Amino acid sequence: MDNFFNTSIYNIMIQAVNILAMLFQGYCLQNLYGSFLESRLKSRRQTGCIIIVGWVLLKLILSYFFPSNYDSVKTFAKLVFLMGVLIAVAIFLYQGAVALKLYLSVTFMAFAEISFFLAYMILILGNHIFSFWSWCINQGYIISPVLAQTVFEITSFVLQVLVYVAFSVLTYFLIIILKNKYQKKNYIMQKTELMFILTPSMTGLLLCIFLRMIIVTVEQGIPVLLYDRYPLLVVVIPAVLTLSLLSILYGVKLFQDMVVLNQEKQRRVIMEQQIKGLQNHVTEMERVYSGIRGMRHDIKNQMAVVMQLVEQIKNKEDISTEWNRYLLELNRSIDRLELQFRTGNVVADAILNMKFHEAKSKMENIRIEVDNLIFPKDLKIESYDLAVILCNALDNAIEACEKMSFDEERFLCASSFQNGKMFFLKFENSFSGKIKIEKGAEFPTTGKKDKELHGIGFYNMKLSVQKYYGALDWEIEGEVFQLTVMMQNKEATTELK
Repeated sequence: MDNFFNTSIYNIMIQAVNILAMLFQGYCLQNLYGSFLESRLKSRRQTGCIIIVGWVLLKLILSYFFPSNYDSVKTFAKLVFLMGVLIAVAIFLYQGAVALKLYLSVTFMAFAEISFFLAYMILILGNHIFSFWSWCINQGYIISPVLAQTVFEITSFVLQVLVYVAFSVLTYFLIIILKNKYQKKNYIMQKTELMFILTPSMTGLLLCIFLRMIIVTVEQGIPVLLYDRYPLLVVVIPAVLTLSLLSILYGVKLFQDMVVLNQEKQRRVIMEQQIKGLQNHVTEMERVYSGIRGMRHDIKNQMAVVMQLVEQIKNKEDISTEWNRYLLELNRSIDRLELQFRTGNVVADAILNMKFHEAKSKMENIRIEVDNLIFPKDLKIESYDLAVILCNALDNAIEACEKMSFDEERFLCASSFQNGKMFFLKFENSFSGKIKIEKGAEFPTTGKKDKELHGIGFYNMKLSVQKYYGALDWEIEGEVFQLTVMMQNKEATTELK
């Protein structure tokens, strides 16, 4: 062997590195699709393998039928065809909205192309190394022609390997950043929203297509790089590509912030509607139960008088025994009007009574303990705010217990205590041990399908608690869910309007 590489070995090694880079790109592609979309196949791993192998085969086929011969039309057609195949594969292999599949496909292509041109700068800057070797030859430091050729070939090989490595690593990290910034993966995009986040990706992709069409020109049969004609482009092009990347990533972040803001607005509107209805309900409950207590007090007094009269005529009339039995039964019926729970707050008693019967009707074996739930007489927290907290906390607890299997122990405990000016409510309930928490979410995610109308209980409680400079805290210990509510015992600072 006259030199370090002969032509065939050199080409084989370069092709091997190229295929490895293609395999890694295919892995990045299936990782991106798999993070956002559900596979139509039973095995997610099988879908990933199809994506990886299909990507490599597609790239090899395109390189064979569309060789790099500096033809701008073929270059454009090749990239458009590749993007079309990606979109078709995403639609065929994955479930989900077409808009999301379109965005992921275009964004992956934009990431890959921008990463390639940024990595290609290693090759452009590496030309200075060849100039250094030429200087060494001219100075006589490298005398042997074989050694000179070997040095040039090794340098060329190393630079190309570095380009492939940088290209692959940059693509991978861009996908990781996109996955982290795109948190609301189940959100269904509207047409305007799709155009908002798709435009930066499409712009970056078209910019790279434009660069591929003009980066090399043929003059008198000799390829000439655009960088050689305009050396300043070594700085300008990477800067433009970097800005394009930032526009894609910050566009996604802005879009996600808008989604979160809109969801908060929806929750606020729904919560205000619930609060208004709850306020009316609480006012009506206070009126009804206040009347019931007055009626019960008056009737009890009247019953006592009637029973005394019955005692006086007991031996004079044969019907006295029947009268006595009738009045006793009537007295028991009046006792049933008394609420089962006595917490010191009429609204809390009514809510506990209602939720107790609701839970028992769904789960006979549930254990409910609220003996330590006491509200002080000087409590300044509004009744409807207490109702918001109690209703949502108890509803969540009952729903969690309802999802458990019949043979598991189901329990719900509520307690309260006061420490100085701070008033604490604590709720504990059993649950199945499975809970869904979206990344970056403050509270657990609802398991119900209609997430716009459900899953806002925690946010409702939070807004009510914040009116009293309070906070919510939740934690999980084994298969027990604990919710702690802390509020200052003072007048509300804000009112919902």
